[in-house]
Amino acid sequence: MCIGLELGLVVFGIFALVKGRFSVSRSKVVAGTAARVMGVLALLPIPLAIVVHTLYAAASIRSGTEMDRAAAQDVDGAITIGVVVLLLVVGIALGKPKQPPQLPQAFPVEDPPQFPGQPQD
Repeated sequence: MCIGLELGLVVFGIFALVKGRFSVSRSKVVAGTAARVMGVLALLPIPLAIVVHTLYAAASIRSGTEMDRAAAQDVDGAITIGVVVLLLVVGIALGKPKQPPQLPQAFPVEDPPQFPGQPQD
């Protein structure tokens, strides 16, 4: 059900880990260690869901009852949506305004050359 969202989080997490920077919105960006930590958080839903499903299956086997697949899917969705909300809140809180790109100057700016016969200011 949430596999598309989980795969999107995996891609987002890998990009955040590799680049160390990601845009929260058009005007905010998270960079550095915070971006990499958020990348790791974005990778958590699938392993966390596997652990929760394994514990749920073990508990249902131990009690002798049948596993409720709908409840397992609900838990999976809750984990994924919880991680997305956590990433949004932390991203908005840690996001800093984007800096406009600084273009390198091809030539140093100096006083214009004075030519003979040109009036001086």
